[in-house]
Amino acid sequence: MMGMLAGFGMKVLFWAGGLLLLGLAIFVHEFGHFLAARWLGFKVEVFSLGFGPAIWKRKVNGIEYKVCWIPFGGYVAVPQLDPSGMERLQGETDAPKEALPDMPPWKRIIVSVAGPLGNVVLAVVLAHVIFWMPGAPSTVVLDTRVGHVRESSEAWAAGLRDDDRILSVNGTRIDNWMGLGMENALAGTSGTVTLQVEREGGAIELEMPLQKDEVHGFYEMKGVFPKMPSPVVAKVTEGFPAEQAGVRAGDVLRTVDGQIIWSWEFFVMVVMKKGEEPLKLGVTRDGEDIVFEMTPQLDKTLDRVLVGIAPVASLISSGTMFSSPWEQIKGDALMVERILRGLLKPKTEGERTAVAKNIGGPFMILDVLQTAVQSGAVVALGFLRMICVNLAILNLLPIPVLDGGHIMFALYEVVTRRKPHPRVVAALVNAFAILLIGLMLFLVGRDITRKVDAVKLQRNAEKQMMQQMEKRE
Repeated sequence: MMGMLAGFGMKVLFWAGGLLLLGLAIFVHEFGHFLAARWLGFKVEVFSLGFGPAIWKRKVNGIEYKVCWIPFGGYVAVPQLDPSGMERLQGETDAPKEALPDMPPWKRIIVSVAGPLGNVVLAVVLAHVIFWMPGAPSTVVLDTRVGHVRESSEAWAAGLRDDDRILSVNGTRIDNWMGLGMENALAGTSGTVTLQVEREGGAIELEMPLQKDEVHGFYEMKGVFPKMPSPVVAKVTEGFPAEQAGVRAGDVLRTVDGQIIWSWEFFVMVVMKKGEEPLKLGVTRDGEDIVFEMTPQLDKTLDRVLVGIAPVASLISSGTMFSSPWEQIKGDALMVERILRGLLKPKTEGERTAVAKNIGGPFMILDVLQTAVQSGAVVALGFLRMICVNLAILNLLPIPVLDGGHIMFALYEVVTRRKPHPRVVAALVNAFAILLIGLMLFLVGRDITRKVDAVKLQRNAEKQMMQQMEKRE
């Protein structure tokens, strides 16, 4: 019972950490608008994190600061930029507003750009923090070399092997594992992709079958894993089997029971399968290969077996796979560009449908964030960086209600030397606001359904594993 309570408490902390990181991305965006508006002499009425009824609010020097119940967004109410937008959406019907001086288009453009710029600044800071974090490799980039292919998988049957390097998917060149996953997911409902693969200095083509993810609906190559740097031991827990056997911090993990350790996740999986049975762990220390024997120990609090070692933090993950700060930002931006291109100008039949099915909503973003927090600081900061780049680019799209819409109206005034008709602006803003709110509600509903399905699948998998273990006993 205590173990279950401890597990629940940790889960709450991870969710709180994810919510805090999401709030930070929203805060810097709105703070950018706020600073620019104040600097250029705009009247600011409200600075809000979140939407809906306020949890907390306070008025200081004529500006109402508040935190609202729905955490997936925020806004700064600037009447000279958006005369009625957010107040109307929030259902606020105060007394008629005071007459305010008109602001020139260039000032409105600066205020509109300042929000996305705030996200870019935070993303750059995060990229540098990740780059300089202790223990994070600064020269390793996760390319498309295959680390392991399960022999029972369809990919193995199609001819893919360990140490192959995938060069392109359906003719589109790819340079990293995220690009590979993206192209597979966007392959539509074709069920197969053509891979160009480099093997022993030559290039071959493989017709690769894809499998549909049962929860999210996207297509992927199952049973195929990237080639990862060998895990390095960062910490050995006192009193646990690894410490008693003689493992030290700095040891490089090579084999477990004779199997090559091609990722930390693979090592954990083998340990979990072994249970409380002896295993042999091969490491490299100062150029010497050493084999230790140990028996995993059951941790009753976590309800799982452990050997008592933790890996060095690594940049190798879906959100932090690039070495230099510039490559991190570039990778995030190209991912957004590829999704938008698949949605607006699909390359193959079914690509637009695949994008629509794979898009996640606020709840999924928060769920992934809490998982990233659980995975460690490097992964969490990498995913936050990716969110910031996404927010910056998407908010600059020329859609009324978004920052790009305000820029579009200001540029119209610059070109035509007259303001767009207020009724036209109001109609466009209200129409797109309704569409965005409807889309948000739809995505939240789909996120929750996916999460419920994922939990069911996980429980079924755990049940099957327990049944298999009971049969072995």
